[in-house]
Amino acid sequence: MKFNYYLKDIQVNNKNTYATILYKGYYFMGEAILHEHDFDKYSYIFGGTLAEMRAVLNAVTAELEWTSADLKTKENFLKAAQDCKNFDKNCASIKTLYHFINLDKKKVASLKSLKKQMKAEIKNVIDMQEEKNKRVEKILEKKKNVEE
Repeated sequence: MKFNYYLKDIQVNNKNTYATILYKGYYFMGEAILHEHDFDKYSYIFGGTLAEMRAVLNAVTAELEWTSADLKTKENFLKAAQDCKNFDKNCASIKTLYHFINLDKKKVASLKSLKKQMKAEIKNVIDMQEEKNKRVEKILEKKKNVEE
């Protein structure tokens, strides 16, 4: 599923990095907190990337909530219509309603999948960064021991 948004801003404040995105007229923010030993240029770039990913995850979560609410409304309307004495499931309007309910169900499933995938990707990116930090610390420790 393609998820289009506009990256509005990235701000660095001490050890926190914030990203703001614009999606469907709403602003969503993500945050990344750097480790105390991660205050170099590349860590700020990583923080911006991670903050952006979290902002997008927040937008995906909101889109999932909106679509789920729309789906529930349509299903409730259909249920009310089915309770009517003159309900005709072959009516063009009812067929259109079924169509939009099915579209919303597919969209909810896609958004749930995207949200799960994004959470896993964020965890993977953090794990990779922590592994890199450990390797760098080992190298720096070895250098320090050699110099002494």
